[in-house]
Amino acid sequence: MKENGYLYYTLVSILLISTVLFFYQPYPVKEITLNDNGEVFIMESAAADVAELLQEHEIALTPGDTVVPPTVEPLETGMVVEINRAAAVKLIKLQEQKIHYTLQETVGEFLAELSLSPENSLVVSPSLNAPVYSGMEITVVPYVVRMEKVQEQIPFEVEFKEDNTIDKGRRLVLQEGQEGIRELAYRIFLIGETELYREPATETIKVEPIDAVVALGTRTNSPPTIASREKIESAYSEQGIASWYGLKFQGNRTANGEIFDKNKFTAAHLTLPFDTLVKVTCLRTGKDVIVRINDRGPHIRGRIIDLSYAAAEEIGLRPHGVGKVSIEVVASGS
Repeated sequence: MKENGYLYYTLVSILLISTVLFFYQPYPVKEITLNDNGEVFIMESAAADVAELLQEHEIALTPGDTVVPPTVEPLETGMVVEINRAAAVKLIKLQEQKIHYTLQETVGEFLAELSLSPENSLVVSPSLNAPVYSGMEITVVPYVVRMEKVQEQIPFEVEFKEDNTIDKGRRLVLQEGQEGIRELAYRIFLIGETELYREPATETIKVEPIDAVVALGTRTNSPPTIASREKIESAYSEQGIASWYGLKFQGNRTANGEIFDKNKFTAAHLTLPFDTLVKVTCLRTGKDVIVRINDRGPHIRGRIIDLSYAAAEEIGLRPHGVGKVSIEVVASGS
């Protein structure tokens, strides 16, 4: 009986082992091609899938790396497994530094991947077309764009017309010129409050300039227009409208060749000789000032003298622009 029991036990064991061996079939060895970021290896593996293949050969992945086919894909003989390695790039943005992993090939593509906008909001180093490599440092400096509008004056032109009804050497303003106004819009690029540069955006004409028209006298059969010394010495005086001129003409040459200085007591007169000293009294304020004639004018009908800024300020005429005055020669000029 014992022998029969032993034989029975042996047969059962053989049956069990045969059953296990029947159902258990180890994975066959497969030949695989591995392309690790351009480096190609031919290897054999009994792994069940791509993940086990990488584990079997101790191939580590870093953040951003991609594997094709996916790591869950069953391993098959003849399969090509590709690993695309992400470059570790340090992004420096003001005081912030951070490592990013990217598969992009250029700096511009890398910044776009991070939703940064190098064309409109960043100063970038290196250039946007530079190739990306592991260990690279990319510096970006955010800036803002602000719009600013300024208005500028448009100078008017002066048109001269000959007129034989006016004595030669005299001028008559037929139409006063008026400066125009244009509005310029600029795009200003700033880092914080520091302006990098600005560029013009739009230009709009707000007021068109009006050209001045001046008649030039050509008549020669009239007596001289410059007052004679005899007339001056006989207490030449007159009353009429005075005006003044200042900053716009600062630094220009006067009719006698001097450099105009708005802060000196000078004046323009159509007939009095240069260097004549004239006492000008403002009839509105009663104040007076002594001025020296060094220019010709005014060229507007009805006005008898054009004072410098300082002279007009002295007698209280400047705030009014024009005003009635009396003028009296106190010393003859040349």
